[in-house]
Amino acid sequence: MELDGLIELKCFSSGGCTLIFPLLEDVIVNGCPNMKFFSEGPIKAPKLERVKVGMTEWHGPTKDRYFWKENLNMTIQNMFKEMATIAGAEFVRLFEFPKLVEKWHNEHNPINLSWQLETLVVDKCPSFINAMPSKLMLVLEKMTSLQVRECESLEEIFDLQGLEAVESTRVLPRLENLNFINLPKLRQLWNKDLQGTMRFNALYSLTLYKCSNLRHAFTPSMAWCLANLYHMEIKECDQMEGVIEEEEGQGSTVEKITFPRLSWMILKWLPNLTSFLSGKNHALDCPKIEYLRIAHCSKMRSLTWQSSLDINHNTPSLFTPRMNHLVK
Repeated sequence: MELDGLIELKCFSSGGCTLIFPLLEDVIVNGCPNMKFFSEGPIKAPKLERVKVGMTEWHGPTKDRYFWKENLNMTIQNMFKEMATIAGAEFVRLFEFPKLVEKWHNEHNPINLSWQLETLVVDKCPSFINAMPSKLMLVLEKMTSLQVRECESLEEIFDLQGLEAVESTRVLPRLENLNFINLPKLRQLWNKDLQGTMRFNALYSLTLYKCSNLRHAFTPSMAWCLANLYHMEIKECDQMEGVIEEEEGQGSTVEKITFPRLSWMILKWLPNLTSFLSGKNHALDCPKIEYLRIAHCSKMRSLTWQSSLDINHNTPSLFTPRMNHLVK
C-alpha cells in the first residue's frame, strides 16, 4: 500500500470498522504531512512490521526511512513527530512538517542546534515572503544544498536584516548548491547588501528556473561574493533584463566583474534579456568559461551592455581559448 502526495489526508479510515489486511507487508507514506493516524477502528495486519517513508532528494538518490511502534496506528501517530525532531536529519522537505512551517519565521529559533541538516527544500509554503530568515542562516552551518520552489508569495530568498557585517562571514559556510524553481513573485535573492562582506565561498552551482518576476539576479557587489561559482543556469525567467544590474551611485570608472571559476553557463528562454551585464561602468571577465549556451533570448545582442559608439574593437574578449563549446 502506498499513500503519496495526499496533502490534505488526515487518516486512511475515519469509520470505526475493523480493517483486516492478512497479506499486507509494506506501507509507504510520502508527502502526507497532515496525516494524524491510520484508522479510528482496530487494524489487523499480522505481516506488517514497518512503515517506509521515501525522502526524494533533488540532487541525489532517494533516502528511505523506516518506522515502527507497536502497531500501524501508533506508528503513523509518532512518525512525523519523530522525523521532525531527529537530531541527525540530513534532508528536510519543509512542507512535510506543518508545525515547523508555522515556527519558521518566529522570533525563537525553530531549529534544534544539534541538527546535522545538509539539504533543505523549502516548497509549497504559500505564506512565505522570504525563505531563509537571518537567524536560521547562522545556525545551519552544515547545510550544503538549498532548493526553494513553488512558493507563490515568495519575494526574496535570504533575509539579511539584522545581520551585522562581522557575522556575515559565517553565514552558510558550506553552501554549495542553490536551486530556485517556479517562484512567480521572486524579485531579489537577498534584501540587504553588506557592502561586499557577505561571502558564499563554497557556492558551486546556481540554478534559476521559472522565476517570472525577477528582472536581475545580482548586483556587482553580490557577484563578487560568488568567487567559486562553477555552474550557472537561468531558464524561463520571462522578465529578466540582465543577469547583473548596475548599482546606483556608480561613478564613471570602469570596474571589472570577475567570475574566476565559472566554467559552465546556460541562458535559455529569456525573452527580455538584453545583456548579461547591464551598465557601461563594468567589464565582465570569465577566464575559465568552457561551455556557454544561449538559446531563445531574442533581445540579447551582447553579454555586456554597449552602444555602437562605445564599442572598442581592441578590447580583449571576456573568454579565453579554454571555451570549447558555444551554442546559440
